[in-house]
Amino acid sequence: MKEILCVSEAHESQQKLVQQLQARAKKLTKLEDLCIKQEKVIDYLQKILDKQSVTRKAGAKMEAENTELLIENKKLRQECENLKEQLEQEFLSQSFDHEKEDLNFALEQAETRIKSLETQLITKSHEWGKEKADLLIQLNEAQNGFVRGVEMAFPLVMNMFIFTVSLFLTYLQKTL
Repeated sequence: MKEILCVSEAHESQQKLVQQLQARAKKLTKLEDLCIKQEKVIDYLQKILDKQSVTRKAGAKMEAENTELLIENKKLRQECENLKEQLEQEFLSQSFDHEKEDLNFALEQAETRIKSLETQLITKSHEWGKEKADLLIQLNEAQNGFVRGVEMAFPLVMNMFIFTVSLFLTYLQKTL
């Protein structure tokens, strides 16, 4: 019964872990989609900047805006790279956490199995001790000629028969 409870608890913890991992996976896909969209926007802005720089060479104001846009573009690219790195680090930490959870679950199962086997060993050793004590009592009673009932009558008769046969064989060996 304890094993069933432990297994069900472990199953529930695994289900929770799976749900957490699925939620994290959704977040990761959303962040990846966001990064892709931002990269597309950055590329689009870069194309616009390239077109504007080719078509409009005049004006310091325009150059300043282009420079600001280029700086902003670089910042956005850096931000995208940072987000990608964060995603990779988070994914690695999640995989380590998942592996740790798996190892903890295996450890819990092994400990549960050990406890179960220890309980069985104790129970069996108690049963063996009782059985040994009963057999020693029966042997002692049989050797001293005590009869407890029908169950002891047959072993006593068998012991007497074996004893008689052994005496007879000894007698035959001496006479021959």
